[in-house]
Parts: sequence; structure tokens; C-alpha cells
Amino acid sequence: MILQAFFGEAQTGLGYQFYDKDGTLLGSRVTTGIDSLPEAGGYAVEATPPGGTVGIFWDSTETPDGVSEDLREALREGAPTVEEIADAVWDEAIADHQTAGSTGEQLQAAGASGDPWATTVPGDYADGTAGAAVGRLNNTPAENPVAIIPAPPANPDLAAVFVDTEDILGAPVTNAVIQIELVTTQPATTEAGRVVGNHVKKMTHEEGTPGRYTVDLETGLKYRAKCAELFGPDGKTFTLETTAETLNLAD
Repeated sequence: MILQAFFGEAQTGLGYQFYDKDGTLLGSRVTTGIDSLPEAGGYAVEATPPGGTVGIFWDSTETPDGVSEDLREALREGAPTVEEIADAVWDEAIADHQTAGSTGEQLQAAGASGDPWATTVPGDYADGTAGAAVGRLNNTPAENPVAIIPAPPANPDLAAVFVDTEDILGAPVTNAVIQIELVTTQPATTEAGRVVGNHVKKMTHEEGTPGRYTVDLETGLKYRAKCAELFGPDGKTFTLETTAETLNLAD
């Protein structure tokens, strides 16, 4: 038979041994014809192995007893079964396989899918995705229902103002009259040069969301919400910042 080996560096005193299925060394270390390999690369040596040989081990200057224990143990235990190999693959730590584009990296990225409710929101989710929608939910106590924050208006100069209401018994209020007025003694001028008249605008009850009232207002201006039943006789004064897209009057 022809024995083949590849070495990454030059070898001296090279030899090989034969082992049987029990890991027992068959004969003495063979070095004939391969005493020195001055260059890295592949080598082949013809040899006549003893009967019962199932394993071959190459070494350089170490003695067979010192360097062959791993091979002997493997021969005694036998080759792993298909089931054992599969188990070893699935039990491998993902943290050890994070090369970009690898299966391990993709499995790590998909780890949260095992328990999606443990995923942090809002997170960095693009508009239109489920993650972005869930991230807009209010953080309310478990005993209260979750309220969905309204989407901002299509007009970037406007903001969606909303408020959720309930009476003393916890039932949604559907017949409140909430008025919005500018807080200024002179007409307010927007960044676009328009004059906003000091008129009253009403918040309307949002169909399908009990107790929810909404209105779209110009950003960057100061307003007062008036509803004696909700905000008292003086109302609630607030300012819509230029960057605001939604505003909860309860905040």
C-alpha cells in the first residue's frame, strides 16, 4: 500500500506506525526512506502493513507512546455513528460560528424567532413592518388594554394629536366636546409664511377606538385644549414641536 501525508513545514526524523482496531501498536516505528523531508508538501511511501492494520499515524521525532494516544483512543472507541455526528453538529455553540454569511451567523440572527415576544421594541424596524407597528403600541399596565398610537398625517407640517378618555367607572367617553384653540394674542405665522387664524378646532371621536379623540394640527405652534370635564375650567396648554408626528394629550 502507499501511505500519503501532507506537512506544512519541513520534517526530520519522520516515521509512521500501524495500529489494529484495539489501538494496539503493530511493530516498531518505521522510518525507512523518510528520515528527512526538507520541504513542506505531500509525500508518499510504499509500505507493507502488518495484518489487522486499521490505523496509521505519522509523527516526526516523538515516540509512538507519546503522540499516538488520540489515535489509539479513537480506534478503541470506533468511528462515530451518523446519529453521533448529527448530535455533535446540533450541539455546537453558535457563538463559535459567526463568520459573515455563514449558517451559524444566520441562526444567531434568527434566535429571537424562538420567542418573538422577548424581542425588544421599538427597535430598528423599517416602516411598514410588523416590528414597527408593534413598536408604536403604548406601554400600558397588563390590566389595561393596549392603545395603538395613531399614524402621523401624510402632510409633514401636521401632527396627529390624540387623547384616550374614560369616565369614573372606567367606561369610554364618547360624547365629550374637546376644543382646540391657539394660545396667542396675534395671528400666528407658520414657517411657510402663512397666517393661522385664532379659530377653534374640535377633536373628533375616532370610530372603532372607544374613548379616543383625534385632531391634526400645525406643528411648531402653541395650543390649548378645552374640555371642562377632562381638563378643568382652564383647559390644557401644550406646544407641538416642529419634529412631533404624534402627541398624546395625556402626557
